[in-house]
Amino acid sequence: MLVYIKHYAVLAAIVLIGCARTKRSPPGAVDASEGTAVAAPKAPYGSADLAAPDVSATGAASLPPLGGEWIERWTMPSGATVFVTRPLGATGPRPIVLGVHGAEDRADWACSEWHGATAGFAWVLCPQGVALRSAYAWSSPDAIATLAFEARDVLRSRSGSYVAPGPVLYGGFSQGASLASSVVAAHPGDFGPVVMVEAGHTPLSASGVVFGLKKGRVDRALLSCSTGGCSAFSSELVLASKRSSFELLTNDAGRRGHVFDGVVIKSLGETMINLVAGDPRYDGFAKAISSR
Repeated sequence: MLVYIKHYAVLAAIVLIGCARTKRSPPGAVDASEGTAVAAPKAPYGSADLAAPDVSATGAASLPPLGGEWIERWTMPSGATVFVTRPLGATGPRPIVLGVHGAEDRADWACSEWHGATAGFAWVLCPQGVALRSAYAWSSPDAIATLAFEARDVLRSRSGSYVAPGPVLYGGFSQGASLASSVVAAHPGDFGPVVMVEAGHTPLSASGVVFGLKKGRVDRALLSCSTGGCSAFSSELVLASKRSSFELLTNDAGRRGHVFDGVVIKSLGETMINLVAGDPRYDGFAKAISSR
């Protein structure tokens, strides 16, 4: 396996060696019934108005502005739970961001965070892992990929005109970040840029992570840190990326702890502007970030 985690086969051990989240739920992020919203008039962390007009670079309003609730809970054909946030106000197709939660974490929290980080510009799909104590975790990289592709296909069938084709941006926090390279390596071409938030709290091979990303045909990645442990791994990953001629961006949110809070979200979104630069699907992303 490209990314190796101590005692990986034992799910509880994943939590014990540092993947668990220590933050509270974001405002408004509570369980919702099927097809209903996580009640909040706006996305948390100061995101742009949810009903703001489309900010695509083309300015072409080819579709009616996308409405609806900003976040919904969907039940997949397999019975799995996925939370979805919508790029409200979009008048054309928008890209998909996969928001992968950590261990002892929740999918609705993840969607709230990635929606904030992208200023509501993209679709965000957040699959839910297996139950662990009072929250959820991941049993394997394959479990993430399986739910991600199922959710992607359901979204495209429901909202096809508003969904841009092409690879999905992988965004993961903690355990979701640590498993990122294993997920994309097994599915070359299905994922675009990768964003890892607070990776390195489980034993990772920096060269193995880079190898996995390149095997998945990912050409650039971003690592965001807010703890010393993640920063130490970041230094290793920077060196491994240089040796492999791989484009790695880094984001230092300060020593805030193992969290995905408003400060992390704000700085991450600003760094992501460079990550997606040159991808026409993200035309207008920088404007959305600057206007939040």
